Amino acid sequence: MLRSLGEKKKVSAPGSEGNDPERNDECGKCLTSNKKGEHKKAIESLNKAIELAPNVDKYHYRLGLIYDGQGRHDEAVEAFKKAVEAEEAEV
Repeated sequence: MLRSLGEKKKVSAPGSEGNDPERNDECGKCLTSNKKGEHKKAIESLNKAIELAPNVDKYHYRLGLIYDGQGRHDEAVEAFKKAVEAEEAEV
């Protein structure tokens, strides 16, 4: 069956975020806090998610985006580097 346009392929690789409710909760808190402009809370939630699953690249990437948006460019670069490392570890 063909996937419709925009439908993403589901991946269940080691380290993917789909299988841990606590980790998913922290990621959800991050997204909610970030949308509200509560960047400190978003960073705290992402760091908790990263503690639970350090090899999920999108957590590091989102952390980098938040840091970059705050002008914390050195921290953003480090987070983006970790995102790349985590992505490469999945392959």
